[in-house]
Amino acid sequence: MQNIVPVVGRGGVIQKPVVGVVGSGTVLEIGDGIATNYRHDVHESLVSLSTRDWGRSTGFLGWDMRGWWSWYNDDYVPFKREQSRLNRQSSGLDELLRELREPGAPRSD
Repeated sequence: MQNIVPVVGRGGVIQKPVVGVVGSGTVLEIGDGIATNYRHDVHESLVSLSTRDWGRSTGFLGWDMRGWWSWYNDDYVPFKREQSRLNRQSSGLDELLRELREPGAPRSD
């Protein structure tokens, strides 16, 4: 590789190698490379949906996969269980109030 030319685009920068003979200087040898594809649209949708349902922002989790797993298991699942329990409890109270307003009404137990 004789030179590297920076290529600037919207939201990113890469380096385009210029292949040629190098007479002196440093030799750069690249063994392996890793490419990562970040799906910004999917990420933004995930943050939006989870924030709306949880009632607090999940933007602090960023792209940290372990952070998302931890949040899901330690915060979100217990939150949804409690929400479900309160909904069941609330529907039971509604039925009790209906029975108190309409004595003799059949219960749905």
